[in-house]
Amino acid sequence: MSERFRKRGRESPETVPAKRLRQYDATENRIETIEMLMAQVGAFNVVGVLLRIQQLELLISECLPDDKEPVLAILKRYVNRPPSHATSSYATIVGLLNVGFYPIIAECLGALMQALQKALLKGKWEKARGLLHFFTELYNCNVINGSSILRLYLTFALQCVADEMDGLVPQLRSDFFAYCVITALPLIGRDLQLSGESFDHLITTLHIYMQKRKQANGVLLSVFEDTDQQEDYLDTFWMQIIHLRQNNWLKHDGRRPSMYFDIKLSSSLQHDLPELDMPEVNLVLEYPRPWVVFRIFDIEYLDIELPSTSTERYHLECEILEMFQQTCLDRRFCADSLVILIDRNSGGLAAHCVVEVILGQMLALPKSPQITLAYGSVLVEMCKRRPNIMHKVIAEATLVFISKMSSLRVACFDRLVNWLSHYMSNFCFAAGWKHWEPFFTDSCIDCELNPLAIFMRELLKKCVRLSYHEAIRQTVPVSLHKYMPPVPHALVPYFDSETPTGQLAQELNKELRMKRTNPEKIEATLARSELDKQPKIHVLITCVLRMGCASFTHTVAALKIMKTVLSDLVTNEEDSHSVLSGLFDLWVTNEQFQYVVAEKLLRMNIVQAKYIVSWIFTPKLKKDLTKMYLWELLYAVMRHIKNPERGPIVLDDESDFGFKHLMLDAVLRIVKALNVSFEEKKLAVRHLDDDYWFKWMLGRLEDFLFVHFNDLNKIKSRLIKMCTGPNMCEPVVKIIQRFLAICLKSKPEPNASP
Repeated sequence: MSERFRKRGRESPETVPAKRLRQYDATENRIETIEMLMAQVGAFNVVGVLLRIQQLELLISECLPDDKEPVLAILKRYVNRPPSHATSSYATIVGLLNVGFYPIIAECLGALMQALQKALLKGKWEKARGLLHFFTELYNCNVINGSSILRLYLTFALQCVADEMDGLVPQLRSDFFAYCVITALPLIGRDLQLSGESFDHLITTLHIYMQKRKQANGVLLSVFEDTDQQEDYLDTFWMQIIHLRQNNWLKHDGRRPSMYFDIKLSSSLQHDLPELDMPEVNLVLEYPRPWVVFRIFDIEYLDIELPSTSTERYHLECEILEMFQQTCLDRRFCADSLVILIDRNSGGLAAHCVVEVILGQMLALPKSPQITLAYGSVLVEMCKRRPNIMHKVIAEATLVFISKMSSLRVACFDRLVNWLSHYMSNFCFAAGWKHWEPFFTDSCIDCELNPLAIFMRELLKKCVRLSYHEAIRQTVPVSLHKYMPPVPHALVPYFDSETPTGQLAQELNKELRMKRTNPEKIEATLARSELDKQPKIHVLITCVLRMGCASFTHTVAALKIMKTVLSDLVTNEEDSHSVLSGLFDLWVTNEQFQYVVAEKLLRMNIVQAKYIVSWIFTPKLKKDLTKMYLWELLYAVMRHIKNPERGPIVLDDESDFGFKHLMLDAVLRIVKALNVSFEEKKLAVRHLDDDYWFKWMLGRLEDFLFVHFNDLNKIKSRLIKMCTGPNMCEPVVKIIQRFLAICLKSKPEPNASP
């Protein structure tokens, strides 16, 4: 036998006895089975969780203590996660193992405390909160004593007060520590209250922090500008704690697996958790951003059974959100899971909560976690499975949005229109038009820039995009026909062949109609014309697009043929504006063509990004700034410049006109338009349209900053300087200051309005 195979750990497969191989295989199979069952405990729609807990206890007991390392590694991996519905199940498994393997569980708890400290040090905030919730569930499973969990809570709470007194620590850090404790307290508050002074000290510490913390988030992050029912998340949860304490901590009736093993769990010894050393403040870390609790349904006025406590709604919403986040990439499976949850909770409240949570995530500020289509597709699948329930709830939600349209934040407007048009397109556009009519009468719409009028016009435009004009016109009630977009068709501006432009257009059309268009002849025709350069470009692009107006495919083909000629002609901002002017004049009745073709011109390097941005804010398009398509074009330009791999985009001077400078240029142009309008408001008599336009543009400034809030650090210094500059109107300064305070991890300015 070779010398290197003499030691036990290095035996060759040929020399290992068959019995020992079977032992290795059995151990490996048990480890794989444990891994599989742990995953099933954390999955949704799994019947028999209690049976799997018992199976896991038996399998892990067989592996201990010989295979302690792989088993503990599996336990720590599944426990070291954000809070979930499976946290109590994992805690129950550890509690059952604690009965027979007390020293091993003590070692596991020590490792988890180190993992908690590491998560706080590295900024893994959701994992840290998950571990705190896991320790809370371990108390319910009689694994750790009350003094340990209370001491751990107090460590978090005292850190909040210490950070607040420091004055240099971001409030977001203190808010996170308070949030961890406040969301865990309902699970064991009744038992901890028996601790007496220690528990009172914890509540007093949290109360002091909640009284002193600055509440500057609700105004900017709420979906509706009037903050009714749109409260700061920490304030909402703290009010629940106060309500629970006043009612002697009404017990949460969640399905906690530990309740079924009370007899066995009560016989185990309790552990004393080691002290947690809080890491020092690290200003480099990105702390969890604040958010606002989204509410559109007032449960008191719904004909459904009410929850016994306000925390039940919170726990139900947490379960819905977790379920959606884990399964949203598979819309059918996600819809099946949510439908089962609705059926399990007797329909009413659960259905309203599902719609509220999904729409709340879709409209979340500063940015929704998923694209709008992800939320809409799940709701559509749910409507197919439970049409009697879901269509009714969505109709109620839509009426709430329409009734509060005047206070809906502009940053949420596009998402709402895109979602509703997609939802309607899946059900033959048979929405509640009859129920919407009263909101769109002449007595309710005081001018064409009223938010309700803008909403209906943009919604119908999106519906026409997803269908065709005549079909939508036949579906919509006659009273709403005035909001219909015009029939889309190309308008030819050059009919008079006696004018120089008409003559040039006639010659170009003749060349373009040839079976094989020769770009050299087009150039020769342009050279013979006595027109200036910009009129030539305008006529040329009009003729080219007119030849390809049958479809997007024809348009792209025509542009490819003339790409060389156009690229040679378009060399500066005036030339680019002439190209865009020709496009917008030709397709004045089709905003979708304007948007798509302008983006294609950017991809083909015919027009540069900076010139499209400057074109959007020309006086010619001032009224169109209240329309969605221009902002869709602006955001498309920003995306392409930020991610050049999506298209062959090359910047002439990358150092001067990169993404940072393009973003700053767009902000400056929006601010300039607002300042000019604000000054005009002081000097002249204002019309109602002007006031609506100014409010809309303020909202669009917010929207632009929300969309690019992850990149605002690149222009942070310029934004700060902008706030102190001359001729800045007060509303603009307030918006920028709020973004600097909330989105850039800075503390609010002393003079910033809440």
